[in-house]
Amino acid sequence: MTKTVKRVLWVGVAFVVLLVALVAIAPTLISSAAVRKQLVSLAEDHLDAKLEIADLHVSWFGGLRIEGLRLGNPPGFSDGPFVACQEATGGIALWPLLHGVVDLQTVRLEKPDLRLERARDGRWNWEAIVKGGTPAGSGKAPMELPKLKAKIEARDARGELRDDLLGTKTEASGITADVFADLTAAEPRYEFSATVPSVAANQTMGPLLEFVIPFAAVRDSGAELAGTLHIEGHGTVEGRTVDRMLASLETRGRFSIQNGKISGSPLASKLLGLLREPNVFELESMDAPFTIRGGAVETSDIALVGKRSELRFSGKTYLDGRLDLHAVVKAGKAGGGAGESLVQRIASGAELKFGIGGTLASPSITPESPSLDIDAKDVLQKGAGEALKLLEKKKKGGG
Repeated sequence: MTKTVKRVLWVGVAFVVLLVALVAIAPTLISSAAVRKQLVSLAEDHLDAKLEIADLHVSWFGGLRIEGLRLGNPPGFSDGPFVACQEATGGIALWPLLHGVVDLQTVRLEKPDLRLERARDGRWNWEAIVKGGTPAGSGKAPMELPKLKAKIEARDARGELRDDLLGTKTEASGITADVFADLTAAEPRYEFSATVPSVAANQTMGPLLEFVIPFAAVRDSGAELAGTLHIEGHGTVEGRTVDRMLASLETRGRFSIQNGKISGSPLASKLLGLLREPNVFELESMDAPFTIRGGAVETSDIALVGKRSELRFSGKTYLDGRLDLHAVVKAGKAGGGAGESLVQRIASGAELKFGIGGTLASPSITPESPSLDIDAKDVLQKGAGEALKLLEKKKKGGG
């Protein structure tokens, strides 16, 4: 064996030893305070908010553990954090990390806090938190995202939805959520599912529910929404701009309310007024399955079972606020009293059908083919008294 060959072999062995040593100490290096600060600094290069990590531990066998995670809000929003979590555990693939790709494998967040906010100028904090983020319709170039893959599980989470533009705030706890994000492709893709087991419904939720249940789109102090709300959903979204993300959003979910009441929304006020119903619709139960796709919320059978009557809605509510819905109003048990509603007085089990157009702020209602043997236009135009006269006339064979 020549000296040259021996030298090459020794160099090869030394390189292998050095590589093994580097791999062995990589978790220790990454866990060090200096590297932790460097990682935070690199993350903040992409964020318009302050990121804090109290401690970071990485090991080949123990995976990843982050303590004291706190990501603040961007400028122009409240002082509270966008997200905060006392502890996050999971796995991280170290080899892709050496090539500039952060591959987080099932990171579990225990009791995290998440705050979604909209400022008075219409900006959302989740849009503004990434430097170069592009609010819908801004016309700016797509945001530059880091190379990241992550599967995140959140358990017993707390969420807050605050809208300074409308002056509303909604809080929920006990949330379960799973998110998978792949930011390495040309079109970043996200998959998600979430469940909010039980939260007290109130009028501040109007903007949250209005696209699924326009009947409950309460927006002002004179409106009311009450009950116990359950939310669940899952879906996908992709894209680098908000416009693209909204266009690609596809979600299936369900809202339900038990023992509630609704009043004051534009659609509720108009529909209840036409039916001579009290201006408060008292709910025994509401079940609202929905699908979001193609820039619209599709509903096939939303059922609002009230104490006096039952309402069913189907159709589409577009994300720009346009309505294309059909409603069926079914009478409950008739009592015949002078103070009862039009549907209640005409017949037990009778149905009136309507088409609903216009917008969330200004809905329009037109009669469709009713199952009554009187013309629906007479019902709407002449009121309960005249409608009853018409019905009596027809029963007597008078036309």
